[in-house]
Amino acid sequence: PTAASCQRIGDGISHGLHLCIGPRRSQETGLPIPGVTGGDVGPKMGRPGLDNGWIRFDRVRVPRSNMLMRWSSVDAQGVYTPSVFGQAAYLGLITERLLLLLESIGVAKCAATIAVRYSLQRQQGEGDPQVFSFQSQQYRLVPMLAGCYAFHFAARALVRTCTSITTSLQSAIPDPALFDSVPDLHATSCGLKAFGTWWVAEYLEQARYCLGGDGYSAFAAIP
Repeated sequence: PTAASCQRIGDGISHGLHLCIGPRRSQETGLPIPGVTGGDVGPKMGRPGLDNGWIRFDRVRVPRSNMLMRWSSVDAQGVYTPSVFGQAAYLGLITERLLLLLESIGVAKCAATIAVRYSLQRQQGEGDPQVFSFQSQQYRLVPMLAGCYAFHFAARALVRTCTSITTSLQSAIPDPALFDSVPDLHATSCGLKAFGTWWVAEYLEQARYCLGGDGYSAFAAIP
């Protein structure tokens, strides 16, 4: 089985995203059941250990009991009872965005550390100043170093907010006031992930340039 986030439609009305456990393979043969197709999206550049795939359901029946119904539910007659915490459906997406952002910033931190340390030791020739003293080197590395700090603290602030909400959800009586911040958290994490990952990709190349020819060696450890 696989957990799928699907639109719940009843009587022609969409009730938003809901999680359910979708059947995927036959328990007898291990092969995909009729209506289920899937595959691998292939290797990702720089992420050889990440195994991502895709799956499609076409007229596959999912039993009512397979719907995760802690907050919202559908009874045997098909009557839908919405959750008072409807925003909680977006927390899974928000968490994934923040994890991706934190991982990307971690890569940028490593690259910045390597490039700055290299620049503080590397000399153009005997008796010459360190290459970090050149303005062109500082022009590339100082904004990268500052950006790493900025993205780190911004991402950590979002993680604290998200953690507070998920912790409240797991309690016996969740705090409704916390869920007022979910729309802002959803929008901010979406924009920060897009901008942050683009920024990291751009500055990884800048860090590579700062190492000269050594930046293209695998031993430099610049992703």
